Amino acid sequence: MADRFWHKSDPLGQRFKLGAANSGGPWMTVVGVVGDVRQNWWDPATFPVVYQPYLQSSRSSFRFLLRVTSNPAGHSSAARAAISQRDPQIAITEINTLQTEIQDSIAMVHIMGILMTVFGIVALLLSSLGVYGILSENVAHRTHEFGIRFALGANPRDVLQLVLRHALLVCGIGLAIGLPISFAVSQAMAAFVFGIVSVSLPVLASLAGLLIVVALIAAYFPARRALHVDPMVALRYE
Repeated sequence: MADRFWHKSDPLGQRFKLGAANSGGPWMTVVGVVGDVRQNWWDPATFPVVYQPYLQSSRSSFRFLLRVTSNPAGHSSAARAAISQRDPQIAITEINTLQTEIQDSIAMVHIMGILMTVFGIVALLLSSLGVYGILSENVAHRTHEFGIRFALGANPRDVLQLVLRHALLVCGIGLAIGLPISFAVSQAMAAFVFGIVSVSLPVLASLAGLLIVVALIAAYFPARRALHVDPMVALRYE
């Protein structure tokens, strides 16, 4: 608020009124400036904030924070006694630690995070199984080709490298399409849900590496079995 309304002057001592200029509200004087506070965890922007003393702007209910040096739970009785001594008519609804209040406020977000993690693991397993199945089927269909190559004197190691290069090519094409889409979707979600979804390049790179490993395994073991098949048997393979 100080930067917005009194950017080029000292805000201390400035007077302002809440509401319309011709309203009957009282004029207030700035006596101090604090740092910016983000009001909502889902919104990164900061807005002008005014702190008023309780006696100038009373409320039917309020909360206050108590800083202690030891276990906060052990001070609840002392806090209740101090408040009751001040005014026995004050109703104390609950006393919680700040950590508990924060956890309760983001409980739904925590549940959403767990569900998204579970769905992500399931999606990763399904994609890994899909990659394994497709490449294994592809290698199995090339058994006849392997037999021809062996009959013509091909080296089994060269054939294995050919299969692995093909697996990397197929996986690379899929990642070249999928990674930009994933990054764009993550960026879009991060723009709408601040602080919940963030773009993590290391995570994307780790998942891409995992799928590459799955692709190599999917191509290696079927190809290794096919390389040990007799060329005549491979030529008759359908």
